[in-house]
Amino acid sequence: MANAQAPGAGASPGEGGSSSAPVSKNTLRTMEEIRAAHEGPYFSLDCYRIRWPVFGELSDILVLDDPADASSTARPFKTAEGWHPVAAAPVSHPPFSSTKISIFNLENHEEYEKECCHCWDEMDENDDEANDDMLANCPDHYHAPKPILVTSPEGGAVTVRDVVITVNPYFNAHKEKIVEVTSIGVPDNLPPGGVKYGAGGEIVEYEVSLSLEPKEMPPNAKFYAPVSLFGSMDLFCALGPEHEEREWKKRADSARSLKKRGYRDP
Repeated sequence: MANAQAPGAGASPGEGGSSSAPVSKNTLRTMEEIRAAHEGPYFSLDCYRIRWPVFGELSDILVLDDPADASSTARPFKTAEGWHPVAAAPVSHPPFSSTKISIFNLENHEEYEKECCHCWDEMDENDDEANDDMLANCPDHYHAPKPILVTSPEGGAVTVRDVVITVNPYFNAHKEKIVEVTSIGVPDNLPPGGVKYGAGGEIVEYEVSLSLEPKEMPPNAKFYAPVSLFGSMDLFCALGPEHEEREWKKRADSARSLKKRGYRDP
């Protein structure tokens, strides 16, 4: 998962534009090198502007004018004429030359199945290396797909466009499994319209069975990319329009809080 944002300096994103600035190729490190140095990376306010339905087309992705206002104008990320300016923005601060992206939802499912695997009965308490190898290669539990490497074709900083173009096919290649593992947590008594909220904004209580059997997903369920567009990406599943609207408000609240605390994209 990505780190929380850190304060920076510079101008905030303008309407329909991006706060990105040219990045020197000579100063770039990989995401893993930045993380190892405990210097981030952090995702930008630009990332709060993006509404990316991961099983749709590039033309379905929208970019808000204002990350702190969920109702602000949303413009297409990709049109026949070209790309929204935010597409060229670095996906992180500090920018990096490459990042490995994986699917948190599937990695989490793998870890759960590992915990239930018969491998544990066969492990040698004195040989951690052999135990790790056994878990990594056991055919009797699920294994998440390997991370995908994202780089910039120009050799510069990885941009929002680089991530979207590379990762969208990756998500779609694993759509069936993503939907399956997500369906396990869908409430048994979910109403046809999806998740509902009370008059005070509280979520209505739902029942989720302890069964690990996949369920039928609501027809209006939609999967979106998280704010963090690098590392292990935890896809958000909107179970109905109210659930989706609540997510956009939460993201806008987070962006607004950051701006109040003085955060600006470099």
